[in-house]
Amino acid sequence: MKVFVLALLFGVMALGCSPQHDLGDTAFHIRIDDMVLDQDALVVEESLRQSNGDDLSTRAAGSFSVYSSQPWKNAVLPVVFDKAVPSLRRKQFLEWGEKWFQGTGVKVVARSRESDYLRVTYKNDGCYAQVGARRGQRRSLNLAPACWYEATVQHEIGHALGLMHEHQRPDRDNYIVLDLANVKPDNRFAFDRFATMNESEAYDFLSIMHYDETAFSFNGKRTILVRPQHAKYEGRYGIKAISDGDRRVMAKIYAQEVLSRETGR
Repeated sequence: MKVFVLALLFGVMALGCSPQHDLGDTAFHIRIDDMVLDQDALVVEESLRQSNGDDLSTRAAGSFSVYSSQPWKNAVLPVVFDKAVPSLRRKQFLEWGEKWFQGTGVKVVARSRESDYLRVTYKNDGCYAQVGARRGQRRSLNLAPACWYEATVQHEIGHALGLMHEHQRPDRDNYIVLDLANVKPDNRFAFDRFATMNESEAYDFLSIMHYDETAFSFNGKRTILVRPQHAKYEGRYGIKAISDGDRRVMAKIYAQEVLSRETGR
């Protein structure tokens, strides 16, 4: 299973935290790990704004407290593939994306005529995705050739649907302990905390949005340790599969959108 995380980290280590402009719309973005965030969807605490200024373009998650993403209309994620994406990979993406449907009602489908859609690219610069939908805009998700493992693809689809990282929740210190001595200073932003859409459920070690014990380690030593009271999760976390908790969170996020689709409203 560790190969899934290694494939994902291939992407995020290449990205870091930097401004992005060429992502299919006119909004300004920042990249944190494999997440591409819309700057105007960040909620910044006044104390942070006063100390850091208004420009968050080169700052990590520590510069804001909440990221607010939008769900996809009618709980349908329409997908278009860049011409560089091989036909086998297109088939795999849709098959693996379908597994988000069970218990959530969310559909990942090939685009027909939808104005809001996700463009999947095949650039050799990592695994990353814009988080959530934006009405009237195209969104982007990239999967380099090294990213094509089922759990990695489903992790990025989770971002596209609006999920953030489980291990970056504000309450994570009640469940895990970080050893940042094993993380290069330039990569420590990947462990900043902020509020997310995941928090409608209890902390989920098994979430496909949770990194593994050696995430971002430069020496092979552990960076994410389980607190003793949660020892049963030792060795079980780290982008393995969509969990029941993931499905419950997604179902809550998309309940109204599923209802709208089913009732035709």
